[in-house]
Amino acid sequence: GQRPGWLQCLKDAWQLKWSLLGSSLMVFGALCLAFVPAWIFAAIAIAKPNVLTITLAALFALAFIFGSVYGYIGVVMVSPAIMIESIKNPIKGITRSWELVTGSRCYLLCTLFCMWLLNNLVARLLNNMFISGDVMDVLFSIVGIVVLVVPLLLFFPLHAM
Repeated sequence: GQRPGWLQCLKDAWQLKWSLLGSSLMVFGALCLAFVPAWIFAAIAIAKPNVLTITLAALFALAFIFGSVYGYIGVVMVSPAIMIESIKNPIKGITRSWELVTGSRCYLLCTLFCMWLLNNLVARLLNNMFISGDVMDVLFSIVGIVVLVVPLLLFFPLHAM
């Protein structure tokens, strides 16, 4: 019934570090493996451009985009599921996340999209206030990095809810 403090949260996370690390590696490893066929078809379309190769590359790119969004929404709750339910097995954490998301994918997609949009709006506002000149200054200057990180500090706790 009590709200845990930062120190208790860190202790709990340290106890479940291998489960959190394993589930993250599995999720992002699967995403990288899914990217390979789309990249291969894009490379073929660039090397030998004709109607068939460009159409196949576009279809694989669309399938990759929709599949990765569907998969990401399904596993977005992995870390909270592992932490709240103290799951020690990364595969059980991924399975539990998939169960939790079932029936609310559209809600999660809309919520994550709104948070992404707000994050980018705040970052662009700060960018326009503090950085003038080249657009690439946002990525390659100290002020630009701070401008990109400040909105994340505001929206990251919301993302974890």
